[in-house]
Amino acid sequence: MDLLTEISAILVETLDLEEKEITGESRLRKDLDIESIDMLELALSFSSRFGIEVEEDEIFLQKVPLLIAEAEQEGREAAAVLADRFPFLAGERIREILSGGQADPKVQDLVDYIAWRLSRAS
Repeated sequence: MDLLTEISAILVETLDLEEKEITGESRLRKDLDIESIDMLELALSFSSRFGIEVEEDEIFLQKVPLLIAEAEQEGREAAAVLADRFPFLAGERIREILSGGQADPKVQDLVDYIAWRLSRAS
């Protein structure tokens, strides 16, 4: 079973969603209606299932708006700041976040985060 399938199964089970609703491009807040309390439950589920420490701020991109604002205030490149803070995000995804001003994580971001954490744990 691949990570996307496993994470989708956790989303289905934890949030009572239908599997057909979930793709790698699904946005957590906009498409799946996930709220803050759901994020806490998901972080615990991911941590338990994969045996890794899950940082909510990282996996759910919670500090992205703050980091962008700080980078702009300090005259630093926001893309570089985000790449440093979220090394699991591809450059294309960072550009997408910056161009849309959206920090609404996609299911694929969760997959990338879990894969990154697993690679660091081994």
